[in-house]
Amino acid sequence: MSDPSQGQPGSIDHWLCRSRRELESLDRELLSSWGIEVRSFEQKAWWEDLARELPDGEFERFRDLHDRYGSAVSSGQDVADLETDFYAAIAVDPLCGFVHSHRRAVILDAVALIEGLVAEESPGGAVLDVGCHAGYLAARLARHPTLDLTGVDLCRPALELGRERCEELGRPVQFLWTDARDAELSGPYQVVVAIDVLPEDAEGAMVCLRQFSRLLSDDGLLVISNGLPIEETWGSREEEVGEVFTELRLGLLAAGCLGGCPGAGLEPLAQSVLVFRRGADPVFCPADRVELAWHSWPEFLDYTADPRVPDREKTQAWFYSR
Repeated sequence: MSDPSQGQPGSIDHWLCRSRRELESLDRELLSSWGIEVRSFEQKAWWEDLARELPDGEFERFRDLHDRYGSAVSSGQDVADLETDFYAAIAVDPLCGFVHSHRRAVILDAVALIEGLVAEESPGGAVLDVGCHAGYLAARLARHPTLDLTGVDLCRPALELGRERCEELGRPVQFLWTDARDAELSGPYQVVVAIDVLPEDAEGAMVCLRQFSRLLSDDGLLVISNGLPIEETWGSREEEVGEVFTELRLGLLAAGCLGGCPGAGLEPLAQSVLVFRRGADPVFCPADRVELAWHSWPEFLDYTADPRVPDREKTQAWFYSR
């Protein structure tokens, strides 16, 4: 396997592997501070538990909003207004924890990856969490005294919840209501993290990449991840996108995947993640990089099928930390 610390395109395994003690600490914080548990809205028990937790009428209102939002997404409708309403509605307890529990495996892996990446590649500096919502990633990273955390999002209620929670935790995080894809942020940032914020189309994704690159320091790190295969977003314009990466001086350091089982008895969910460094030799991410990102997936599926492995340990970070 290529060593990411030497600037060679390789796997994220090197950074994702945290100690068992670190992962247990992270898991406890996700649960105690954010209510993020091993559960999924694909399970009947998720809805039953939520119905017991919410006051009269609140469950029905949320269920209606959830169903309308999901139907609009499935049918390819414009969901901008519904999306705004949905993310504002879940920026309260206990909805925030319940809804984000479906993404727990990705959240845990993303935090583990960024902590490992920062520890080995960037000992300090400003970090920007794009699309932070309530700020669980920024809050965790803010434990490190050498990091200066900023979270940006377009959901005001989520930012308010994040401020309150970070104050309770004693974590210094600046929350800003803005769209990092076109905002004039101060920067430069040593690390920019963008999980599930890139548009699905190549043109929109490249606009975002240009903006994120402008926010980076000369040797800054960019971490991007979304649920679509890379070739679906950029595949039809690979040559053009490769030229943009060269122009932006973004070199691919590593590729991998985040995620695992969202709940007991469910199939693992995962998504690709790419790590770039500004100023490194530009290497775009064609099909071989995508294949590399999933190189250990068959072995991971065997790991998740093992009944001796607790459900909460069926994620990439736990898998690599055995």
